[in-house]
Amino acid sequence: MESLANRAIRDIRDRHADFQALGRGGRSRHDFPFEATMAPEFLVVTTEGGRLTRAELMAHFDRMAEGVGDDFAIAVDDFAVVHEGVDAVLVEYTETQWKRGAKTRRRSTALFVPDAAAPNGVVWRHLQETWIAVP
Repeated sequence: MESLANRAIRDIRDRHADFQALGRGGRSRHDFPFEATMAPEFLVVTTEGGRLTRAELMAHFDRMAEGVGDDFAIAVDDFAVVHEGVDAVLVEYTETQWKRGAKTRRRSTALFVPDAAAPNGVVWRHLQETWIAVP
């Protein structure tokens, strides 16, 4: 069986590809498995220190579907498994976004738990994002 860490990293890549497609406009968040990949108690700690519940994040995705711009792009890399156990995995990664001619970067740490019903067999339980200075 594939490791929990590998399933989580695949889901990070898949979800960010979905975020990019959603942000380019013309699609609904319902075209993507966002709710199936995020635990009901999912929480994001934003780069500004705020907190978003799963429901608040879904509302953000609804607004994002209006389109961020045709040049919107996301890349994820620098994956590191911080901890892997039988019932959870903590993964750190770097996300780079390009939109409207600007580039931003953030380092994220995401906690995943197994869920056989989810597309990659894991769901997001918690996400913490921190800005990285862009040279």
